[in-house]
Amino acid sequence: TNRMFHALQRFVTCPDRMDFKSVAAALHDMIWTLYTEDDSKVIVAAYYRDTNQGILEFFQNKGVYAVGCWGDHSRTQQQQNLDDFMGNDACRVLVGNWGSFGVGTDGLQNVCFREILAEMPLTPDRFEQLYGRIDRGGQKEKCIVKCLVAQDTIQETLFNALLNKDDLLQQITMQHTSMRELLGKSK
Repeated sequence: TNRMFHALQRFVTCPDRMDFKSVAAALHDMIWTLYTEDDSKVIVAAYYRDTNQGILEFFQNKGVYAVGCWGDHSRTQQQQNLDDFMGNDACRVLVGNWGSFGVGTDGLQNVCFREILAEMPLTPDRFEQLYGRIDRGGQKEKCIVKCLVAQDTIQETLFNALLNKDDLLQQITMQHTSMRELLGKSK
């Protein structure tokens, strides 16, 4: 069951990496559309290594200076890529897993206010971790997070479950801004 769960998600976000070579990921077209809406830097977050690698290669093939930050990169390389994204104006995109550039990462808010979530985290705390990379002290812009969710797929089910988990958390703690508020969604 667990293997099927992950396979269904990966089929939506990176079918070109799953023995479906002739199927191009519509995900890349949507990310490109969102990327070109603004000329500012952007963070693109995904969970699976294949998805991250595909997104990074997509940007590089488009001639966009992008760097990656996920488990395939050493901690040293991840830090170099984060430093490059934060310190080099030519570096426009940071692609990565929310765990790899999440906890302990500071400075992204000084160069970026946009995030695209290609694959959603499964828990509200992971979403808060991602959002918190750009929405923190020093941020001068309104933060924008776009969540890519394929309609009528497991992604939609997972996204709704995530919002419901956050609603419950909000009812219990009443100490954080809800995901629905951050994303501009109504119940």
